[in-house]
Amino acid sequence: MTGREYWNILIVDDEREIHQVTELVLDSLQYRGLPISCLHAFSADEARDILSTEPDIAVVLLDVVMESESAGLELAKWIREEAKMTALRIILRTGQPGQAPQMEVIRAYDINDYKEKTELTARKLTTVVISSLRSYEQVSEIEKNKADLEKIIRGTSQLFEVYTLNRLSKNILNQFNDLLRVHSDLSQRRFSGVSLEKNRKGIFVLGSVGDFEGGGKKEYPRDFTEEEQLIIEEVAAQKRSILRGRCIATYFVTHNEREGIMLLKGDGPLPAVNLDIITLFSVHVSVAFDSYQLNKEIRDTRQEILDKLWQVIETRLSFNRGHVRRVYHISNYIGFLLELPDRDSELLRYASSFHDIGLVGLSDEMLQKPFPLSPEDHRTFMRHTDIGHALLSTSARKALKVAADVALQHHESWDGTGYPGNLSGEEIHPLARIIRVADVIDFYGKNYPDEEWTEPALKAFLVKESGRMFDPAVIEQIIDHVDIIMKLRDEQPVTAFEDARV
Repeated sequence: MTGREYWNILIVDDEREIHQVTELVLDSLQYRGLPISCLHAFSADEARDILSTEPDIAVVLLDVVMESESAGLELAKWIREEAKMTALRIILRTGQPGQAPQMEVIRAYDINDYKEKTELTARKLTTVVISSLRSYEQVSEIEKNKADLEKIIRGTSQLFEVYTLNRLSKNILNQFNDLLRVHSDLSQRRFSGVSLEKNRKGIFVLGSVGDFEGGGKKEYPRDFTEEEQLIIEEVAAQKRSILRGRCIATYFVTHNEREGIMLLKGDGPLPAVNLDIITLFSVHVSVAFDSYQLNKEIRDTRQEILDKLWQVIETRLSFNRGHVRRVYHISNYIGFLLELPDRDSELLRYASSFHDIGLVGLSDEMLQKPFPLSPEDHRTFMRHTDIGHALLSTSARKALKVAADVALQHHESWDGTGYPGNLSGEEIHPLARIIRVADVIDFYGKNYPDEEWTEPALKAFLVKESGRMFDPAVIEQIIDHVDIIMKLRDEQPVTAFEDARV
C-alpha cells in the first residue's frame, strides 16, 4: 500500500458525541507508521455521498439505527451490492442490540464485525480498527493481484492477434504499461517503453512507445542512457525482473530460445510493485512471441507457395509478368496508409495474392493476346472474375471467402461502371476497392508503355478517377505517397515501408 499518507476511516453515526469520542481514541493511533484520518457522516445518506466521492476508505464504523431502524443495515447492503466496495471493512456498532440481533445480522449482511457501543472500550476500539486495517490491506492486495491477472489475460488475447513483429512489440509494451497502471500509485504516471532482443550478436531494439519512440530509441547501446543500459544488462545477465529508480525491466525467453527484455521508464521514481505479476506477464509474452514466429513461418510458406503458383501461371501470359506480386506489395502499402487493423491487413494479403486466380480458366490463346484487346476478346477476358470467384467461394475459410469476393469485384468501379456486377460505392468490398487501385496502377503502367506514367501523370490520373473508378477515401490517403507506390510498381526497395511492416 505504498504512496498513501494516511488511512481513511468513515464514522457513520447520528450521535455527535460518538464521533468526538471515536476520533479522540483514534487520534494517536498509527498503522504501518501512518496516521488515521477520520471522515464523518451523521446519516446513511451522507455516508453514501462520501463513499461515492472518496473511494479510498479502509474502514466504516457504522451505527445501525439512525434516520430509520435499519438505515445502517441498508447502507451496508448498498456498500457491497451497489458500490461494489468489497475491500472496505464494515464494523457495525449499535446501542440497541435488540433491534439488530448479532447472529442474524452477520448471517444476512456482509459485515466484518459487530460490536455493542457499551462494550467498545478505547483498547477494544483500537484493536478492532488495527485488525480491520490489516484485513483491508490484505484484501486490497488480493484485488490488485486479481486485476493484474485479468489484465494479463485480456492483454494476452490481444497479443495473439498481432501479425507484425514491430506491432507485437509495441502492443506488449502498451500491455506492460497498462498492467502497471492497475496500481493506484501508478495510475497517473507517464511511461515510455522499449522492447529488445538479445542474441549472440548483441542486443537489438524491436519496438518502442511513448517518448522512447519519438526520442529515437533505435539502436542499442548508442541511444540509451547509462542508467538504462545498466538495468538492461543486469536483467539480461540475471534473467529476472528488476525495479530501480524510474525503471522497471523484465526478461523473457521463448520456446525456441529467443531472449527478450522489456524496459519501462516512468516520469518519476517508482514505488514497489509485485514483481511476481510482472514475471508472470513475461511468460505470456514469450508464448506470444512463439505464436508470432509460428504464424510468420506459416504465412511465409503460404506466400512462397503462391509465388510458385503464379510463376507457373505467368509462363502462359504474354503480358504483365510479375503483376500479382506487384499488386500484392502495392495493396499492402495502401493498407498500411489506411491503417487497417492487423486482421484486415492479413486478409488483404490473401485477397491480393488471389485476385487474378480466374486467369487459370482462360485459354492459352486468350492469355497470349497483346493489349489493348478487341471488344470480343475483352468480354472473354472479363470472365476471369467469375471463374476466380467460383474457384474460391466453395471454401469454408474466411480468408478464402474474402478472396473470392475480391476476385469477383476487383474490376468494379466506384461509380457503378465496372464489371461483372455494376456494383457501386459501398456495395463493393472494401478490400476490392484497395486492390482495384493497385491493379490499375500496375496494369496501366506496365502494359501501356507509350503513356507517360510519371509521378505527376499518375497523380493527375488518380485524382481524375477518384469518385469514378476509385473510392475517394482511398485516393485521399495515398495521393501524397505516389512516389513510393511507383517504386513498388517498379519493384524497387522501399526501406521506410519495410521498417514499418517488420
